[in-house]
Amino acid sequence: GDVNGPFWSQKAGKFLSLEQILNVELSEKFHLVRMDIASGISFYSKETDKEVTRICESIDGYYTPAGRIEALKKMINSSRHSPLSALVLLEGIGDAFARVRRLEPQIKPLCVIFQFAGALFTAGDYSRLSALERQRLVSFLDWVSDPLFREGPELLVLINPVKSEINAKIMALPHSVHMEIDLPDIDERRHFIDYFVLFHRAVHFTQGREKFAEDTAGLALHNIKDLLEVAARSEEPIARQDVVKEVNTILQAQLGEIIRIKYPAHTSKDIVGYKETGEIFTNIFSR
Repeated sequence: GDVNGPFWSQKAGKFLSLEQILNVELSEKFHLVRMDIASGISFYSKETDKEVTRICESIDGYYTPAGRIEALKKMINSSRHSPLSALVLLEGIGDAFARVRRLEPQIKPLCVIFQFAGALFTAGDYSRLSALERQRLVSFLDWVSDPLFREGPELLVLINPVKSEINAKIMALPHSVHMEIDLPDIDERRHFIDYFVLFHRAVHFTQGREKFAEDTAGLALHNIKDLLEVAARSEEPIARQDVVKEVNTILQAQLGEIIRIKYPAHTSKDIVGYKETGEIFTNIFSR
């Protein structure tokens, strides 16, 4: 769904990206770790970094030798451009949390946020995947199918704009839940527009703010933000044709050569027929 945001955060009192929202909402209950195919493993806070290091490398639960701290850092850095190695390392970190939890039941569980999950766990049958893609998928499935993981409180969040890009074997797991982020409704669009205008007084609308909120139905908030930022910098009012142009740009970007946008030169006055029919077409033209 609409994973690019932004999204309103009640706690922060402002609009944030999806990752920022997850960090704000989950950091009190989880140690958040980030993973993607390009930059590998990273931490959202220094406190999480220290706690993960302590849980994985501490001898007595309190003291962690400097050599072990450096060793874990080296493993994380060396797996930065090797997703399979990073997955194996994450599984090891998860096992360490499960092991230490027997002695320290109060420790916060691990939450791993996988960005661009479709690139990490490519869709397709085993026979259609490359050797590395198969290894990544099987390694992940082996980890999350382990009773130690399934019975524990750890959470894995896979983020991707399109569900079908993620391998179906992950979606078929009994403890896997699919959540779709819908496009913003009229109230969300109004709220975002009001919030933006609050800090950019130069933004104006040819047909008013309410009409602009209605016309932007079907657009994500980041698309609306693009229109508002252009208006703020150019100090020119936003017209309905600007919204239409943005919608058509998005359609062509998503569908490519499947569609062709045409702008008719005729108007409702060029239509000959019964008066009632003309009223219907006039209404359609206005919409």
